[in-house]
Amino acid sequence: MKKVLIASGVAVLAFAMIASAASFNTNLTVGSTGADVVALQTQLLASGFVIPALSSGDATKGYFGSQTQTAVKRYQAANGIPSTGFVGPLTRGALNGGGVAMTPATCPAGFTCSANMPVVVNCPIGFDCIPKAGGAPVTGTTGLVGSYGTIATFSQLSQYSTEEVGDGQKDVKVLAFEAKAAKDGDVALQSMKLAFVLTNTSGSTRIADYVNSVSIWLGETRIGTASAVDFNKDSTGKYSKTITLNAGSILRADVTQNIYFTLDGANNLDTGDIDSEVVTLDVENIRYVDGFGVTTTETGVGDLDASGSVATVAFVSFSTSADTILKLVSDSSSPETNIVVVNASSNTDKVILLTGKLKLDGSSKVVLDQFPVTLTTDGDSVGALTGTLTLKIDGKEYSESVGLTAAQTGSVTFDNLDLTINAGETLTFSISADVNDVENTAASSTDFDEGDYLIASVSATNRSYMVVENSAGDALTDATEKTGTLTGKAQSFRTKGIALMLVSVVPNDATPTSGSFPDSANNDTGLFIIRYTVRAIGDTMYVSSLTTADLTYVVDKAGVATTSVTIAATLVNNTDATKTTVGNYEISEGTSETFTLSISVPISAASGTGQYRAALTALEWDTVDDTDMTGGTYTSNMDGFKTAYQILN
Repeated sequence: MKKVLIASGVAVLAFAMIASAASFNTNLTVGSTGADVVALQTQLLASGFVIPALSSGDATKGYFGSQTQTAVKRYQAANGIPSTGFVGPLTRGALNGGGVAMTPATCPAGFTCSANMPVVVNCPIGFDCIPKAGGAPVTGTTGLVGSYGTIATFSQLSQYSTEEVGDGQKDVKVLAFEAKAAKDGDVALQSMKLAFVLTNTSGSTRIADYVNSVSIWLGETRIGTASAVDFNKDSTGKYSKTITLNAGSILRADVTQNIYFTLDGANNLDTGDIDSEVVTLDVENIRYVDGFGVTTTETGVGDLDASGSVATVAFVSFSTSADTILKLVSDSSSPETNIVVVNASSNTDKVILLTGKLKLDGSSKVVLDQFPVTLTTDGDSVGALTGTLTLKIDGKEYSESVGLTAAQTGSVTFDNLDLTINAGETLTFSISADVNDVENTAASSTDFDEGDYLIASVSATNRSYMVVENSAGDALTDATEKTGTLTGKAQSFRTKGIALMLVSVVPNDATPTSGSFPDSANNDTGLFIIRYTVRAIGDTMYVSSLTTADLTYVVDKAGVATTSVTIAATLVNNTDATKTTVGNYEISEGTSETFTLSISVPISAASGTGQYRAALTALEWDTVDDTDMTGGTYTSNMDGFKTAYQILN
């Protein structure tokens, strides 16, 4: 029977004589089967010697396997019999005699004994020391399955070999291994000895000037840590320390697990120390204990050696290690080339000139404090068109006075933004202007002419003057940590007028004037088609149906305008072919109509073979239906109104 004895407040267990339920007359060993094995397993379990698979119900009795062998060894050790795991005459005699009383050890202070767990140090065989309420985890071989545990695999992972650690950066993975205990049993990791070696040309030789602390992880669990100041330096300059690992740091038998090593970078790294110094981290040995309580210090399994288990670490600025890059990115909502109707006698506020995005890559947040923007006009001056510029970003608005009353281009800087952008975040921003009235009186410096435009841009120069700091307080470096530029489209300001929008450009196939195609004669004819829309703004507008004086187009050969060919052109209104009595197309206020301009280019021996293209460069309009288009000429940002080149022969 089983008795429970109480001594000094700690539960102590003892096994009294156990009546034999069976007579053992046959030797048994691994691989044996049958009724004798069932009887053996039944008696072992009744005596408190755990066979995990049978205890959990995962297997049926009758097969002598490795777990039964381990239970036999524990039984033999408890009875003073050599722990061979073989059931021979001595073991059969003990089993037939009913067992021998055992004198158990006691649990450490703060622990109590729990049955049906593997054997551990300082606990009766067949039991486990577990913490009482508020107690710390138990050390030793707690929770280990199996017996003769060893580390079978320790392979370095190649993805962590040459890492960067930044100023004050936390838990940067610099070295990793795949580890696995052999099939014979689990092992509990007890300690690891780590070593740092510094190769220096000019900087500090103190490891604490680079590293604040080092940590060891089993999967996602931190199992050990040590401060760099606690490492010991030998005569060769190597720093080393044996780090004690937390209880429960177990490598399971035949299960692959990852072990990681991370560093916390020292705060306020000296720039002289991160110039050319190299630091290597090496795992020199690992100490572990198996299910029998045998402690092993391993120095040569797998990549656990001086030449294999080495990580090279570079120490850099925080922004470099965090890979922080603030990118200027275009946004599809940014306005196209447009005519904006403005008031003749009062300001028109918040006219959007440019929309873009700020995208932050890397692992650090940043604070944006200054954001410069360039404004360009074809009018008297930037200040004549606008007096106030507004930046809207992340729902916040910032306004600045423009000035620039004597310049057609200049920068406006939004200051003291104090705007935080988190790592991985993308913010949309817009630049808008309060546009002055169109009075055009000579006495006023805020007047401008009908059709003057504004363009907003964030140039490379603007970007270089942007004030952006990462979370370590370091300013981002231009071109490498701040990238991209943005240029808006021309926004023309009128009280009335037209706006053109490109639809398509097509260089049709060239056709020969005569003969087969292609042939050797310079007789091809190119047909170039430009399709666009015209919108009437502020009033009913008229545009001519003629392609002569009121519509300007050019043909160039390899980039040079040519006059040596006879060019013919036709204009068709695809929306409404109706013409007024004087031959104009009428477009009602607020509506758009689509036009197709076809330009025919026949070449000759005089013009010669080559690459040709056509472009629309200007269109005249009027508010009066007559043959003289004097209302104005649209030329705003028409660079795209040109075809691709076509080879003509």
